[in-house]
Amino acid sequence: MSNETEATPAESNSPVKPSASRALRVWPGVFLVVLMIVARFVPAFLEGGLAKYWMFAMMGPMLCCLLLVIWWLAASRATWKERVFGFLGLIAVFALTMVLVEPLMRGPGTIYVTLPMGMIAFVVGAAWFKKRRPLTRTSTALLLAAAGFGFSILLRNDGMDGEYQLTLHWRWLPTPEERVLAARTTSSPAP
Repeated sequence: MSNETEATPAESNSPVKPSASRALRVWPGVFLVVLMIVARFVPAFLEGGLAKYWMFAMMGPMLCCLLLVIWWLAASRATWKERVFGFLGLIAVFALTMVLVEPLMRGPGTIYVTLPMGMIAFVVGAAWFKKRRPLTRTSTALLLAAAGFGFSILLRNDGMDGEYQLTLHWRWLPTPEERVLAARTTSSPAP
């Protein structure tokens, strides 16, 4: 007697197909991405603008990001290994981004830019590769999420204006203080 089990032939009527994977259920994720974009940009076009509805534009996308994580863990039809790998991968990529991002991008920059861009990229990857093998689709979605989160590494936040809009600049451009000091040192005579 052998402890090994024999594989069933391909012609058998077995309902279990070990190599076949189910396609992901992506419509809730796509719906949440659309809702995130609407919550972020529509308040600017309402009467009173962002000064009146800034909480929707700020907290709406963050709530949608949380709901996207719940979708991935509970309603995506991904395998359990894939769900855990995707969730832990998202946390790892986000943590690495927070280490590398400029300190002024933490806080409002994270809520306003980093989280939404990374989660949108993750859903795009999951939707694009929804019928692929679990390792392929999750890895691709995580790579796209890393690109989405990582875009914030290129930015610097110089604060918010009266319309609750972040003043974003490329990280390598000099700050206004550095420009003033540079102009002052080049134009002032030596004592």
